[in-house]
Amino acid sequence: MIEPDYRHVLFKDLKPYLLKRDYLSGFTSTEQAWIRKNIGAVGTDQLDALQGRAISVPYSELENQIQNGTLVVGAVYLITDFQTIYQSKTLNSEGKYVTFGSDVHPSKVYTIAAIAITPNSLLSTVSIISDDPTSIFWVVQYDPTKETLDDGKTTKGRITYLLDNNFNQARFDFKNTLIEYGSRLYHALSDKDGRDNSDQCFNNNLCFANNTILVGNCSNNCIYGNNVEFLVPVNNLTGELNDVYVYKDDIGLSNETAKTTIIFNGVYHIDYLDLETLTHQFYALSDDIHSS
Repeated sequence: MIEPDYRHVLFKDLKPYLLKRDYLSGFTSTEQAWIRKNIGAVGTDQLDALQGRAISVPYSELENQIQNGTLVVGAVYLITDFQTIYQSKTLNSEGKYVTFGSDVHPSKVYTIAAIAITPNSLLSTVSIISDDPTSIFWVVQYDPTKETLDDGKTTKGRITYLLDNNFNQARFDFKNTLIEYGSRLYHALSDKDGRDNSDQCFNNNLCFANNTILVGNCSNNCIYGNNVEFLVPVNNLTGELNDVYVYKDDIGLSNETAKTTIIFNGVYHIDYLDLETLTHQFYALSDDIHSS
């Protein structure tokens, strides 16, 4: 007599068994993900990711996987619908600050390529894929945390650092974020009409500046401080400024000489080399040029 434990299995014996895809039928996608995680099962999409094929997801699905801890470690995720969404200074009829970047003044839609380093976190350094061919050269850091803004709208995470191909850099998405001054909207690096002008600007460091606007072809500036508007081109300026509005140029702000900011008796000055006398001069940003 042949013991059942040692009997050969025939193919017909396997026909009544469930197919692999049937085991999780009846569960939602989130429930299925948790079951796979708990039993250590790997899905087709996870195998594709581990074999070097990226996983395309909208932000909502990425956020869901982060919350549930179901990211595939080592996989590349393509967030297909990222936009920089942020709080403006404009109040709506309910006294709430209006959200820009989504329905109002929409930001460009980017695809963000990010690598999962744990089941619920991404490597902060990411790549941006867009219709701008230079974006492949940008250095970008991204925080996927969703935020709820003053009027109830939510973000899709945010860019926390951007260095473009012209070596302009800031701790926000200066390609899309609009800054309000008076009744007008500007980019951090703007043309005279407020449009992004960063492709004509070089080596500007605004990482320690907030609400700062440089208009025109500006290069080699490193500005610290808050609420600074240069409505004339400026080059080679380094230093701290706060609550300064410059709308005319009496000293050649755009020339190639180095310039440094100094505050004396509560007034900001620019230390610069006068090209006619070849001497250092101190130019006060007086009340008719700046307001504070």
